[in-house]
Amino acid sequence: MDQSWTNFVGARWKTADHLPVAGAGCPAKAGAPARGAPASARLRAHVEKRQVNPWTWQDRLGFSQAWMLDGTKKLILLAGQASVSAEGELVGEGDFEAQVRQVFANLSTVLEHCGAGLDSIFKLVVYLTDIRNLATYERVVAETLPGPKPAGTAVEVSSLAVPGMLVEVDATAVL
Repeated sequence: MDQSWTNFVGARWKTADHLPVAGAGCPAKAGAPARGAPASARLRAHVEKRQVNPWTWQDRLGFSQAWMLDGTKKLILLAGQASVSAEGELVGEGDFEAQVRQVFANLSTVLEHCGAGLDSIFKLVVYLTDIRNLATYERVVAETLPGPKPAGTAVEVSSLAVPGMLVEVDATAVL
């Protein structure tokens, strides 16, 4: 493992116990449904959502141009998540699909600590070191995220923060 990544992670979070929890950055709303309740149930309770696709070509591709949300209570802006374990180690070096699955596991963990779930995501931005991996990324997203696909952007970059990292995803979620 490259020492620069260990230094970066170590300087910010020593362990997964330092992730935000209710009352520390992502407070749970008093009287909110239990943490185990699907985020979609909480979302339907107070957010009106409408997928906006002004053309038909994106429907064939499962692509969302935008989501219009009314009545949102919380906006969660997730930093780029990488294929890193709870210990700060790169997961799946050389294995793109394994890295994408770890990224979504990390997104899920951070959202859970905010009282949300993957079904609360309305926007994804993926950074790929090889755009040819986009189809694999899209397949994993379709397997991982419920319902219509979030609005999204894909960008090819020359490298990411750590050698061996092939993908990073940031997200916007709403409760």
